Amino acid sequence: MYMKQLTIILSLTFFTLACREDDAISQAFRLDEGTYEGVFYRSSPNARWAAADVTLTFEDGRFSGSSDQDKYPAICEGTYQLVESNRVIFSNDCIWTADFDWRFILDDEFQVTKRNQKLVITREYEGEVVDTYELKLE
Repeated sequence: MYMKQLTIILSLTFFTLACREDDAISQAFRLDEGTYEGVFYRSSPNARWAAADVTLTFEDGRFSGSSDQDKYPAICEGTYQLVESNRVIFSNDCIWTADFDWRFILDDEFQVTKRNQKLVITREYEGEVVDTYELKLE
């Protein structure tokens, strides 16, 4: 009888700790909803492209936004999902023409961090080119 009670108590304890750990992970990757304003730029070891002023709004798993430059970056609207290891996956719902570099579209997987009161969203490709959004919640 004593072993059965001990097993139940230990199981409940581990379950509670596991839930708290999941809550801690969820909090670590939490993206505050609202409208963010900031800049977007592309960089590589040999160059840094001009910055564009951007606005991104996050609400109920959806995003929308704009840039002060045409298709740099191409934001439009769609859904987003936070996943483990500080990653966010964007799924852009808009139809795009073929007259620009589609890597500028806010779509697919990005790293997300918070630094100095800013939300920083980055994506690296080709081993050296990095797209960066530096945003502040307004």
